[in-house]
Amino acid sequence: MSRGLGVILVLCAAAGSVCELGEPVARAQSAPRPASRQLLPSDLRVDDAKVTAQRKAALAWNMKILVGAYDRVGHRDPKWDEAARRGLTLTARLWAHDPDRPGDAPDQAWYALRTAITRGCDDPLVLYLNAEYSEADLPRLEAAHLVYAALLGLAPEPHHPHLVSRAMVESARTLSAASVGLSKEEWAPRWNSLIVIINRAFDLLPNVLADREMPAGQLVDHVNAMFDPWGRSGNDRQKMFPHVEAAFEKARDPKDPLLQVMRADALASSAWDVRGSGFARDVKPEAWPIFKQRLGQAEAEAAKALAMGANEYAIVRVMNRVALGLHGDADELDQWFRLGKRLAPGDRRPYWFRLYALEPRWLGTSVYEMFDFARRMQDEANWNLRLPLLMAEGHEDLTMVLADADKATYFANPLVCGDVLGTYPLFLQKYPDSGWERGAYIKWLARCGKWSDVKRELQLIPADRLRVGAFGGQSAYDDIRKRAASVP
Repeated sequence: MSRGLGVILVLCAAAGSVCELGEPVARAQSAPRPASRQLLPSDLRVDDAKVTAQRKAALAWNMKILVGAYDRVGHRDPKWDEAARRGLTLTARLWAHDPDRPGDAPDQAWYALRTAITRGCDDPLVLYLNAEYSEADLPRLEAAHLVYAALLGLAPEPHHPHLVSRAMVESARTLSAASVGLSKEEWAPRWNSLIVIINRAFDLLPNVLADREMPAGQLVDHVNAMFDPWGRSGNDRQKMFPHVEAAFEKARDPKDPLLQVMRADALASSAWDVRGSGFARDVKPEAWPIFKQRLGQAEAEAAKALAMGANEYAIVRVMNRVALGLHGDADELDQWFRLGKRLAPGDRRPYWFRLYALEPRWLGTSVYEMFDFARRMQDEANWNLRLPLLMAEGHEDLTMVLADADKATYFANPLVCGDVLGTYPLFLQKYPDSGWERGAYIKWLARCGKWSDVKRELQLIPADRLRVGAFGGQSAYDDIRKRAASVP
């Protein structure tokens, strides 16, 4: 049996008609493109020299608001300065999508900031970023409380308004995530708290927009993130966009094409809010017209932005969602993917979206295409962007529709284990101190029943490098340790 067919059989046995059986088939011809199409990949022109200059400027700006701010107004002390600056520098490289950053930059940043704190650092920016990095290692409500407390410490400090606004958005997001499943009575006070935090973030938006040096893509992402708690709470994020327009008119020329990009981005996100990310059969009939209308509007706004002079990677991100939801053209999505790589060579999101779009529930004819792409990323071996790990992430995402018992069956399949387990040792050879990736590797070893290897790898994680979030939380980590302890 071929590797691909074995994986398909496991998934289909667990979830019924999630995917198609059989050997790979030729892709059907793409449907003719509608005459009303307003933006195609061929409309964008990439100036590689300009992309390089923008990338350098983005890193310089993030270094200024993080490391530069720490040197200017931070709570400094020789005992922790080196660790704090290292954590802030790695954060700047991550936020700027520096293509040369180390593959374990998130884990290194977390460790450096925690090291500074254990040495006595009480700088509000360091404390806030530590809370953001530590979220996955904590129970959701505890994480929300930690981020909110860090926000209260950061807000009065003379930092760039983007940092304070970002902290507010993160506080709202973590509180929203901690509120899933609450009753209406329990949710009401949480929602009131969310509204207060998000409104304060919107109050800061004119000040954020006033900085013309802020990277455009980072600004678009920030505005989109401001809507996320609103949208995920079942509210229409489109109703909030007039607040962005009002703030934009206070700080910038309303004819600036960046406003069109933001509008296109908000329309695309709100369209997917309405539809949801599940199977088409589960979408409410009344959602389809709104979904298609908003994606069409998003394409129109993106085309206007391009005509006005914008040529941002954010346009590609908009069109990825438009092409996936409205046009269903796999070849076009591949062209947007290639454009995304050129416009944002250090951004991992084009690769993730390409993998996602190849899932059988979207444009893939079977999981063959999805995992063929993941194997190409393994062969490409771009460890800085962690591309070989897309294989493991793809398997995780593919099983989101399954019950826990069916997930366990899927993950334990030898073909799935063969796909995943060979990648982590190569990563850990390059980054042996990465507590997060070693934890993820141990989680997969446990899924695959390799308990002697689990026991060995657990002994390689120093106490100060442990990331329980990589295991799925404290209880999952404790269960794995307990079972590994019984191995001779």
